[in-house]
Amino acid sequence: MTTVVLHDLLIGVAVGIAISLVEVVPYIRRRFSVTCRQHHHGVELSLTGAVTCKDVPKFLEALEGLPEEQALHLNTRRLRYEDHTSAETFTDRIRRQTKAGQRIEMTPPRNAQPLLGRIVKQFATATG
Repeated sequence: MTTVVLHDLLIGVAVGIAISLVEVVPYIRRRFSVTCRQHHHGVELSLTGAVTCKDVPKFLEALEGLPEEQALHLNTRRLRYEDHTSAETFTDRIRRQTKAGQRIEMTPPRNAQPLLGRIVKQFATATG
């Protein structure tokens, strides 16, 4: 009896991992890039591609290198995918910077997946 349950449990875990990989693989091929441009009215940070947990350090490094006294415009128009880990990091960091007094604006993604749509709503709530 225990062997059957253990066998079924292992099959369930393997199937779950396989389904997760099938869901994420198309987005991993779309490289994540961050472009920073200085404007007279502040800084624009453009996010492009697909951001996953492996890209969180790159994203945080880009945010930490920005001057806090200038307005920040996040251009996520070309962002196609964001996993849960990066979404939570993104939202938490924006909340912290907003509480510290930095003015932040965001251009939402064109073809937002449900998670990105939720992040845009959370961002709107956090900033005003």
